[in-house]
Amino acid sequence: MEEPWDFEFLTRVADSCLSFLSEFVDDWLANDMRVSIFKILLSWLILSLIAIHFAWKIYGNTVNDMYYRQGKAKQEMPQRLIEINGRWTFIQVRTGLW
Repeated sequence: MEEPWDFEFLTRVADSCLSFLSEFVDDWLANDMRVSIFKILLSWLILSLIAIHFAWKIYGNTVNDMYYRQGKAKQEMPQRLIEINGRWTFIQVRTGLW
């Protein structure tokens, strides 16, 4: 029969997380070039995510409506892109039986 789980594993995980955080705080407070670069990149990431969030709040419905167009689809013949004499052109492709 297995022995009951002791909390040694959880204690080790908590200690490693605490030591990582203390080293991170020490590095964060240091005036080092790599910390400055990390702060700049972290700020850029956060500002970009905030800008994307607000842009989606403002323009999200418009983008969604453009993607899912409402109404009936126009019945068009499918087109195929082919090369004729070195130029790319679209041709109409007939479907069904002739």
